[in-house]
Amino acid sequence: MRNTINYKTIPCNIKNYDVIEAFENLKYIDWRQNLNDIKENDVVYIYISAPYSQIKYKCKVNKVNKNSITIDDRKYWNNLEEYKKFKRYMELELIESYDDNEFLKYENLKNNDFKNVQSQATASDILVSYIEKVKHINQYSDDQYDVLNKKRVNDKETWIKILNNETLINNNTMDILRYLYDCKNYTSNGKSIADYFNTEVLSITNYITLSSRKIIDYLNLPKQIRKDGTQRLWNIFFETVPELNQKNIFTWKLRKELVEALVEKFDFIIKEDESINEKIKQFIDENSYETFMNSIQKELAAREYFVNKFSLNKIVAMNLDDFVIGKAGIDENGRDTFCYLIERTMQNLGDMRGSVSKKFGVYYSVEEKTYKYTKKYGNSLTEAFERLKKEIVQLLVSANNNDYESINRCEIANIFKGKILSTYFPEKYLCIFDESDLDKFLNLLDIKYDVHIINTPEKKKELLKKYKENNEILKKYSDYYFVIFLYKTFKDELKIQHTVSGEIDYDIQFVDFDYIKKHESVSKNNYRSRNIDYEKINRNKKDVGNRGENAILNYEIRKLKSLGLNDLADQVHIEDNDAIGYDIVSYDEKGKKMHIEVKTNSGNKKYLDFYISDNELQHLIDEDNYYIYYLFDIKHKPKCHIINKKDILARKDDFFQPVIYKVNVDVVKKQIL
Repeated sequence: MRNTINYKTIPCNIKNYDVIEAFENLKYIDWRQNLNDIKENDVVYIYISAPYSQIKYKCKVNKVNKNSITIDDRKYWNNLEEYKKFKRYMELELIESYDDNEFLKYENLKNNDFKNVQSQATASDILVSYIEKVKHINQYSDDQYDVLNKKRVNDKETWIKILNNETLINNNTMDILRYLYDCKNYTSNGKSIADYFNTEVLSITNYITLSSRKIIDYLNLPKQIRKDGTQRLWNIFFETVPELNQKNIFTWKLRKELVEALVEKFDFIIKEDESINEKIKQFIDENSYETFMNSIQKELAAREYFVNKFSLNKIVAMNLDDFVIGKAGIDENGRDTFCYLIERTMQNLGDMRGSVSKKFGVYYSVEEKTYKYTKKYGNSLTEAFERLKKEIVQLLVSANNNDYESINRCEIANIFKGKILSTYFPEKYLCIFDESDLDKFLNLLDIKYDVHIINTPEKKKELLKKYKENNEILKKYSDYYFVIFLYKTFKDELKIQHTVSGEIDYDIQFVDFDYIKKHESVSKNNYRSRNIDYEKINRNKKDVGNRGENAILNYEIRKLKSLGLNDLADQVHIEDNDAIGYDIVSYDEKGKKMHIEVKTNSGNKKYLDFYISDNELQHLIDEDNYYIYYLFDIKHKPKCHIINKKDILARKDDFFQPVIYKVNVDVVKKQIL
């Protein structure tokens, strides 16, 4: 018994209500009350949705059944229409807040009887006991790391003996070891591994711990027992790297002897640890900073001249011929215009050549001997030019205020916008104008970020700039030198098209297929490394997946609005919780709810090719309103096939590989009768 105190869990969608900021400033909050059995002095745990996905707060219930809000917290609501619309409220008092804690994340909570992330619910004794036990568990101390990293298999020969015994290392564990081998410095963490294999951390843990237990028994190794009575098992295969660990998220590195055994047994390609600092030092040795700075003095002077000539007030007052490019050989003012100067006189401060003059919005066509303008700015030359000037002025004001959302809404072409920003505010905005280049630089520098939050070019530039300023070598050099370093060092990687630039068009062509037979892939040597960094590729896959979800979200909203179902269109949303088994909640033409899982493929393959988890498969089998949208060819004209669950499940044994289930089906487009 707990003195008749009830323990509850309540969810919070951080996109709707900023509870974190609220509790920074308030100790008491009025919260909507859905439960009838909650009473004063009960305890409430608040679960926050993605990107946190964890129990974050513990509160005491001071009052229940309030019929109105008495604590004004409107500024923490993202949609004020939601404010005051509920019928009952309860007053919560903050008791404890918890830092980022892996043990309080959804994957671990659900294994301890946490069942509901969508509505208010009673917390079981099991869940309460677990939360109270782990809520303040922090990183290991230095002496605990010594225990954690103590070798238990000491030589390459023993590892080869283990690898030769298929009863100890099954295919799933071997896939994980191969993934780690191909990661930078042989390191990764459980979450990254699970994300790559499109499964849950628990599944990865089960594979590793099962093999570890077998190795311990096989070699009769001494067991390592934690204070909570559980065994340490991951440290059979791995050591942890304390300086790379985040709060309760451990970075694991393949043990040296295991790496040597993998190389010998599977003829892996030997590779050395990679260091970005080595690349930086090599670049500096080959590209004198002093020489570089001397080479851009002319451009720096041109920049100073430009920003003085075209101050904010002068932009407002400038006429058409003060602005346009295209008249350099026609009149004496042609080489002193806004567009000519910004494009032609500062090329080493960001090169924006290579695209047509249309990027400027208004320009002079030498061939046609007339002024041209982009229709999005207006229906006449005068209207377009005045609108364009206003856009430039607003862009500069927004840039000065670091208003990234306003900058992103600006209709000026990205390459022109980027050059304006880096010219007027070189200390804030890097001279990189292609968003796909920014995506690749972030991946190549192994800069981790949430694509839902870092979702504009300027936010990505800010991440790169922070990286430069925190790097002990690069921080001594100018931003211009840093940009040259990026482009020269990674010039070959920029040619590889891993990511998708911009949003995916939601004008999607839907296609239907007949399922023919299992697609047979070309056999490959699975265990020969190709020096691929799977973690970086996985972040690209996540990026493409997020864009695919947004494309389907926009399509579904557009679909419902075209049917006149505006109320339902307003309710279409992306689910924050990845573990729920679907990405989007939408509705069909009859108003029936649809749960949509989106599988995104950037290419235009002639067969279905995607992964499906156990959770998703159960939804597919059990739920009539569950749909899998297979979105493909997204780099060109996006196409989508809605999986025919009846046909594909009827031949599940043919089409599904029990990895986590990879679906491989040859298809032919259906003939319309």
